[in-house]
Amino acid sequence: MMLSVHAVTPRSSDCGRESECERHEENSMLQTLGPEDRSRSALADRAIPLAQAEDMMRSQNKMLGFVVTDEEAAADPPFQCYQSNMVSNIEYKILRNLRTEERVKVAVNLGGSVDELCLLGVSGKAPCLSVLQTVSNLSTSCEHNRNQLLLPFANRIANGTYNSYGTTHYLPRIADDGANAIQGFLHGKKMNVAEQTANADSASLTLMYTFDGSEPGYPFILSISVTYTLSDIGLAISVTASNPDQEGWPLPYYVGWHPYFAGENHIENISVEFDRCAEWGHLVVDEVNIPTGQVVPGEVPTMPIGQTDYDDGYKAVATDQCGPKLCTCIKDLYPGESTVVRQPASNQFVQVFNGGKNWGWQAVAVEPMSGATNAFNSADGLTVLSGGGGKMVTTFEILSGTESAKHCGGCTE
Repeated sequence: MMLSVHAVTPRSSDCGRESECERHEENSMLQTLGPEDRSRSALADRAIPLAQAEDMMRSQNKMLGFVVTDEEAAADPPFQCYQSNMVSNIEYKILRNLRTEERVKVAVNLGGSVDELCLLGVSGKAPCLSVLQTVSNLSTSCEHNRNQLLLPFANRIANGTYNSYGTTHYLPRIADDGANAIQGFLHGKKMNVAEQTANADSASLTLMYTFDGSEPGYPFILSISVTYTLSDIGLAISVTASNPDQEGWPLPYYVGWHPYFAGENHIENISVEFDRCAEWGHLVVDEVNIPTGQVVPGEVPTMPIGQTDYDDGYKAVATDQCGPKLCTCIKDLYPGESTVVRQPASNQFVQVFNGGKNWGWQAVAVEPMSGATNAFNSADGLTVLSGGGGKMVTTFEILSGTESAKHCGGCTE
């Protein structure tokens, strides 16, 4: 974002000598600058060595802690996300740690998708490392659900059809050559900013959206609140879903997140390791990627993933040795670095997808989900929210490098 600085030059009658005019102009310029810019100018006037000046600025930032800022960007050309309105301007909220330069960039009017995430590596020292796929053409974010929350269902619904309390509903079949519905309805929605806070320890942002029953195939009122929190631990996204309809039917719901992880290393050298506290199984699917109900025990992604194509679902079939959370570790996005995705242990499902390489992304999507693909029909991990306030809270996290090093292999290790 550019900061426009307007200097006021005094008229010749306002000062007697040229040097006085110059000083007047400099003072006017400083009045239009922010605190950080005035500090830099003052440091320059005192002829402090650059290294010392930068140390002083870092010390000043340490006192400031975290902030939340705004940014806008034009979408050229404009684009549409599925059934959403045409998007011509992107509205961002940026949560930033001034001490470390860590940041998360949230697209408010693209369903709260995370456009950028930069976290410190295992050294705990700046600069931070970008760990999610970024793009120059934001329309691809919608097309491929980049870093997007997936609700009221995640992944596919077979034939776009499901039955709820005796009524058959028909969702838009936009995946697999018209065979299935996919990834819910939040992408492209303009969310409302409910709250934002920042202090010495963290920055947080809460966005809200209410589905009013007009989505095709989903005639339910569903209220969503999403809180993003950036702290020294990393990024946490807490999703609260509720059914506020006092006279409405119970509604089906499950949630996922679709972060594409990318760094310096080639995708073939990246590994995905599930939490060792659990026993994991591979969900067998049919020809249009719908689970058949069969689970192959012990079958997990190869490490590294190599040239194998993945669009595969996995389930933690035994979690009695786990704590309250499951940790999935993405290894070697950068040399010697690990990045951990953390989810509630009650959310037993993870989808691994590396199809982004087909459109030029050196990234692997590791998608935590509260229910399995097609849960509207199989009920595997499905939640039913009762009318009059039924609620579910799910928190997904991406940990910083130092925290990831503690939990790569297991949340309880």
